[in-house]
Amino acid sequence: MAKASSAASIPETCAPDAAPASNASSMTAAERRVYSRMADTMSYYHNHFKSTWKTLYTACEKNKRPAGMSIKQYLNTACEFVHHLEMHHSIEERHIFPLLAQRMPVFQREMELLEQHKRIHKGIDALEKYVNACKAGERELRLEEMKDVLDGFREVLWQHLDEEVRNLGADNMKKYWTIQEMERMPM
Repeated sequence: MAKASSAASIPETCAPDAAPASNASSMTAAERRVYSRMADTMSYYHNHFKSTWKTLYTACEKNKRPAGMSIKQYLNTACEFVHHLEMHHSIEERHIFPLLAQRMPVFQREMELLEQHKRIHKGIDALEKYVNACKAGERELRLEEMKDVLDGFREVLWQHLDEEVRNLGADNMKKYWTIQEMERMPM
């Protein structure tokens, strides 16, 4: 994700300029691009997570690693997935959500998106524990067991990835932010 301000409030340069427009559907193509920027950026990262997930999960469903991928590479892919998702959520929770939460209730503490992060992290903690045990030789990689671990947070992860992008979509963002504020958003 792009470098974000560590401030939990709108920087002075992002102070409200005017009331956000109420008619979200009446946007020019240029305005839609500005209002869609956060959703587009988030979608880029989320698509990467989805692609990595599909690699891991498809191997479990087929009970066979992808062609040319060693056990070590497969386990490293799972470790990278965990690390990248944790880092992504950390950036969101520290820099992006507090800013958006000032006007958008869905991004406020204890609301659905943050609750989903908590449930996802239970799953990735279990995945990390399983993968690390395999890497340390404490257990043998069994793809059917790995599938059970992934199934433990599959539904909430995919729901979260889709909902977050939808909440950052142009029509929704225009309900809360002016075009000038969107141009100054940290992402």
